[in-house]
Amino acid sequence: RTSCMGLGRDLDWLCRMRFFIRSCFIVLFLSLAFAKAEALTLDEAVHEGREHSPKVQRAQAAAEESEWKQTEAWSGFLPRLSVSANHFLSAKYQVNDVSLGAIQAEVPFTIPKTSLSLDAQWPLFDGWQNVNRFSAARLQKEASHEEADWAVFQAEEDIRLRYYQSLAAVELESVAGQNLKTLKDHFERVNLLRK
Repeated sequence: RTSCMGLGRDLDWLCRMRFFIRSCFIVLFLSLAFAKAEALTLDEAVHEGREHSPKVQRAQAAAEESEWKQTEAWSGFLPRLSVSANHFLSAKYQVNDVSLGAIQAEVPFTIPKTSLSLDAQWPLFDGWQNVNRFSAARLQKEASHEEADWAVFQAEEDIRLRYYQSLAAVELESVAGQNLKTLKDHFERVNLLRK
């Protein structure tokens, strides 16, 4: 960094311009930084609070879960299929001893090496169990959505209350400052009258 003092009129003017441009950039960046720190409006506060409230997020997650529970309740009305397969790798046959008079013989049992089974079930009547399960899941979904709406309402009202309390606190601070000024003024007048 070189000093601009005493290097001539043109260089002195150039150094002043550089200083001016740097100062303008600093002022510009500081003004941008403070512009983002502007006052929060009520609508912005409510929106931010609704988006970041753990209570609201928990209630909305419960509402989404209850929607899946209702979808799951449909499974009682659908048919069920199950498939299973077995393959025996080592064949050890069970034998049955047969005696035919003087002849003793061993006859192996017939056992398949591979078996495949397919089961299908379709409930025709289950004593209204599936209907009641689906109805309960639907009611649970509605209740969860109502609770989520209530949580949003409570959060918004709590934010509004806190917002107005903070505005009142700022106003009370201003009034307290004016009251202090008035009391000091009265105190000075009383001291002047006592003299």
